[in-house]
Amino acid sequence: MEWLVVTPSSVSSSGLLLVGRDVALASNGGAGGMLMFGGWRPGFGIGGGTPTVLDQTWNVVATAGGSLQFTLLAPATRPSARQGASMVLTNQGPLLFGGAAVSGVPVYGDTWRWNGTTWLQLTTPVAPAPTAYSAMAYDGARNVVVLFGGFTSNETWEFDGVAWHQRAPAQSPPPRARAAFAWSPVAGKCVLFGGAGTTTQFGDTWTWDGTAWQQLLSLGAPSPRQGAAMTFDAAQQKLVLCGGSYYTPQSTTWYEDTYYVELLAGQASYTPFGAGCPGPTAQVPVFAAAANELPVLGTTSHLVVSNLPIALTLPVFVLGTSNAWEPSSNHPLPFDLGFIGWPGCQQLVSHDLLTAVPTLTGTASLAFVVPVNAALVGLSFHSQALVLYQPSGAAVSNALTGVVGF
Repeated sequence: MEWLVVTPSSVSSSGLLLVGRDVALASNGGAGGMLMFGGWRPGFGIGGGTPTVLDQTWNVVATAGGSLQFTLLAPATRPSARQGASMVLTNQGPLLFGGAAVSGVPVYGDTWRWNGTTWLQLTTPVAPAPTAYSAMAYDGARNVVVLFGGFTSNETWEFDGVAWHQRAPAQSPPPRARAAFAWSPVAGKCVLFGGAGTTTQFGDTWTWDGTAWQQLLSLGAPSPRQGAAMTFDAAQQKLVLCGGSYYTPQSTTWYEDTYYVELLAGQASYTPFGAGCPGPTAQVPVFAAAANELPVLGTTSHLVVSNLPIALTLPVFVLGTSNAWEPSSNHPLPFDLGFIGWPGCQQLVSHDLLTAVPTLTGTASLAFVVPVNAALVGLSFHSQALVLYQPSGAAVSNALTGVVGF
């Protein structure tokens, strides 16, 4: 994936809202504008005053003049005062989960839905552990809310409108709070960026597809940060991320930059094709990629030739840009090698690069390194092994087509 810096005509400063900070904010759906709840307000006046958390519900609407109109609502019921709650718009209205009191204690694990007039607390059989500053996004294809992390957690939960369900992926992002999280209908995945752990602030990017987390190699990513905002820009058909902060005990840096998230198309793959021929030991060399290795930007995968005799052989790895034409001698592929005394053998790929790797073990491998260059995404290449035997004889393997992915 690639991050693209955006230079807007005007930039809103990150920092303190008069109504509070660490508020829960989500689109208000058909009612228009944004729904805002809670937040933390520092003390004012002589001596700093006493910090407090809020239980106010606001509707925020952008006016034609470019300003924001805040309207304080008066719902009959509402969640208790809190900061760091997570909220997102669903097909049933805005949904809120968790948060914490002014001192961080207690931490809440309750679930609330806004029906357009008031807040309704939802009772579910199970729920995530009480937490604050978790990342929450709404997957509009599967109609589920996805909740990740918060404080020291890296649990993944989904809410289907009735009940919470904990997911158990094979791997997960490290525990974190204040991460940016949003669903991309273009990618069909939720994208998570940054956040803060107990001792570090992250600048990594992950996707969640409903089954697995995948960490992405990020080109031009924003600097590590927490508390950034991310949403889907329907006009540009991209996710857009803005702001955030980087905290140290000495100071806090507030960011005012804006990025688009470009999820590059194309999945890395290796696909076998063609057939090999037997050598003097009647064994047909087998050519494949090492298990669970793919030609992904910035990684190394290994091409492996096996089914060789346990004796000295000289496999020659052939890499080519074509499986249809050999430019050096101007002939089409595949090409019958019977004329040089190798009956039943075929050249399947062009001979652009050859690397010999002698072996005594019946197998040999070649490391294939893919540089970090976005222009390589989608590039196809082809590979085959030519095997020379001692004291004489030769064979060729099947071939692979590789596609560089992200």
